[in-house]
Amino acid sequence: MHKLNKPKQVKPMSLSHWYNTVGLISCTMLGLVSLCLVLPFVTNASSALDGSDYNKPAWIPSNYVSLSLGSMPAMDITPTGEGGSVGVSQASLKVSTTSNTGYKLYVSTLDHTTAMTSTDTNQSAAIASTNTIATASNLAPNTWGYTITDAVSDSTTYSPMPTTSTVAYDTAQASGEHYLSFAAKIDTSLPAGQYSNTVAISAIANPAVITGMMELTYMQDMTSSICHDTVGYDQNYNRDSNGSYIITPGSEVTKQLIDSRDGKEYWVAKLADGNCWMTQNLAYDLVKGKVLTPSDTDVTSDWVVPVGTEMKLTNPGSNNADTYSWDLGQWLNAKPSVRSWCEFDINNTFEACEAYRNVADWRPTFIAQEGKLGTYSGYVAVNEAAKTYDAHYLNGIYYQWNTATAGSGVDLVNKAGAAAATDMSKLIDAPNSICPKGWQLPRGGMNLAQGTEQFQRPFDREKSFYALAKAYGYGVNRVEYSSVGDWLGLSTQILDGRGQDFMKAPVFGSSAGLLHPYHGSIVNAGLGNAYWTSTPYPVMRTYTNQFTISQNDLHPNTGIDGYHAVPMRCVVK
Repeated sequence: MHKLNKPKQVKPMSLSHWYNTVGLISCTMLGLVSLCLVLPFVTNASSALDGSDYNKPAWIPSNYVSLSLGSMPAMDITPTGEGGSVGVSQASLKVSTTSNTGYKLYVSTLDHTTAMTSTDTNQSAAIASTNTIATASNLAPNTWGYTITDAVSDSTTYSPMPTTSTVAYDTAQASGEHYLSFAAKIDTSLPAGQYSNTVAISAIANPAVITGMMELTYMQDMTSSICHDTVGYDQNYNRDSNGSYIITPGSEVTKQLIDSRDGKEYWVAKLADGNCWMTQNLAYDLVKGKVLTPSDTDVTSDWVVPVGTEMKLTNPGSNNADTYSWDLGQWLNAKPSVRSWCEFDINNTFEACEAYRNVADWRPTFIAQEGKLGTYSGYVAVNEAAKTYDAHYLNGIYYQWNTATAGSGVDLVNKAGAAAATDMSKLIDAPNSICPKGWQLPRGGMNLAQGTEQFQRPFDREKSFYALAKAYGYGVNRVEYSSVGDWLGLSTQILDGRGQDFMKAPVFGSSAGLLHPYHGSIVNAGLGNAYWTSTPYPVMRTYTNQFTISQNDLHPNTGIDGYHAVPMRCVVK
């Protein structure tokens, strides 16, 4: 029997703020593989009920979501043959909601591990999660995966087990019956026994039609009109020439939003340039074989991820056409205002640096006043004694440029660079990125104040770090150019010596440094940071364009080979 628990009476804000466990389903170990599930029910502005017919109690709000599991998935596998034997188990999953926009189903392992481990504590063998998307018969031996689908067949594909809540199914329907299915392939090298993991299934009602950023829960629900209609903390209802409510410095509004692809949360803010920006580096782990689609990612057509994110620094001998990315753990600079050079080597340790911390086991505690950054300095990145940190400063993942542009950037470097060398109006931005749907890579930006119209227009434009710097009064006109040749020679001398101000509120620029795949190290961590833009670098056609922050200056248009890997942030389209 499931016990129906009354939800806590708290204001629902996001997945991490309302996590109500309705009941624990226990199961008996059946054969070689068995699965136990905890079923938390989470919703935005609604409550969770164990799914079946019921009389709605008076304390349940008018909006609710209901979820029930028909049986416990379990597999009994007897390995035969060299290739291994396959087991598949499925259970009916029924969902209904009063939301007129449907619901999403989320999946994660409960303890943030992905392997099925033996119930025999003396046995260290485990069944690893698949690291690619594959049919049951094509799984690697001694791996497992999951899917939520409307029908299960031999062609059904199974995904890697996520450790954080990840969208596995999204529908606009008010109710449906689906199948939660697991598959495993086992060979004779695995010791006989019982192996298990604990998986959490969550249902979240999709949000209703909304107008301002503060009403959002998911990154993917953001649109340009929602950003434009977001009012600053000073309640200034005047609009700029683009139709966006004007944000003056000090009246920025901020919010944590969830990336529906993996359940990770990011700080975002509407800033003084009138645009909504991520104020935290992207940390989306790429999975080899996963298809990124326009339904949740900034791509114009499906893109199959060719290379998964590396969990430690490697030396792949990569080039501009490669799509590598590296997640080196939850590192951040504990002292953003201190000039401290660090090098992160191939053994995953920072050298010659006291400022960096690995906060993977710490707690994020930065809590903005609802919607307002105020006068927060942005320099209190960690509390050593309490082991807490400000998530704004997490390094995130380092991406090559062709990775950041979802494979669409390298052709622009090869084909568009020469034309742009003589006419910058011919610069073409990469059409795709791995940003969430509704967001994009910022454009390249440069001040050509004395140049001809064709040189000036393409760079002094919206949705660029350059335009953002202008909105906060940086000395963007300190160096002026009379020709494109001057610009190419002096592109690193643009902004005045307040680079470290970009590392505090409201922008929270990080100092994650630059990853050198050939050298197997990260350099300049603690000194500054670079962010990819969507714009190729003219003339040097193997180069791409990035915005660079140092402790002294900001460099809006720095050319660098795209095989390097740097962090990235996204801005609303």
